[in-house]
Amino acid sequence: AVGGAWDVVVLQVSSFQLERVRAFRPPVSVLLNVTDDHLDRYASFAEYAAAKGNAFVRQTAADFAVVISYYGMSQAMRIVPPDDWKKFVIVHCGLDLSALPERPSVARARPRIICVGRLSSEKGQLGLLEAFADVRARGCEAELVLVGDGPVRERIGRAVTDPDLTQSVQLRGRLAEPETLNEIANSDVLVLSSFIEGLPVVLMEAMILDGDERAGYV
Repeated sequence: AVGGAWDVVVLQVSSFQLERVRAFRPPVSVLLNVTDDHLDRYASFAEYAAAKGNAFVRQTAADFAVVISYYGMSQAMRIVPPDDWKKFVIVHCGLDLSALPERPSVARARPRIICVGRLSSEKGQLGLLEAFADVRARGCEAELVLVGDGPVRERIGRAVTDPDLTQSVQLRGRLAEPETLNEIANSDVLVLSSFIEGLPVVLMEAMILDGDERAGYV
C-alpha cells in the first residue's frame, strides 16, 4: 500500500505485531476472537489479551471498534478500560452465497468426513483421529479428510501411518477458500473437533451447504 492511491487499506495484524506498536491508531479496528491459542509465546492469557487490546487503546470517539458477536464483545471488554466499552459495535459475519458450490447429487460409496482448521493442539485433530480409528474398528467404512496446516502437522502425519488409517485418511494441507468449499460440499459430515473456538465460520459454510455437522461444546 506504500505509495499507492488507496481509498481503503485492510490489514490483518497479529498480536505478535500489536505487542510492539507505539502509535498504531486504525480508524476501524475489528476483533475476531480472543482465545488462548498463543500461550506458547505469552506468559499468560492476560498478557496475550493485552497485546490484542493494542488495536483499540489509541482509538478516539471518532473511530470504530467492531466485534462480530456478543461473545466477542464480552471478550473485548475484558481487554480494554471500561471507558472504552461504549465504542464497540457488533457486525455479524456473513457469507457470500454466490461463491458457494453446489453439493453433488450422486451418493458416495462410503461416508466422507471432513475437518477444516489449523493443525494445532487446541483444534483437537489428534483426538479426532483416535475417534475415527474407533469408528473404523466398529465396521464403518468411512473416510476422513483433514484440511489445514500447522504445528502438529508432522505428528498427525505419523499418526496417519497407522495401518488402520493409511487408506482412509487424507491430509489435504492448506487450501484456498474455493478449494476448501468444494471439499466441504463433497463431504457428508463436517466435524469441528476444537477444544476452543472464536467464531467457526466453517460451520456456517457447512450449514449453508446443507451438510451434516458435528461439534463439541465450545
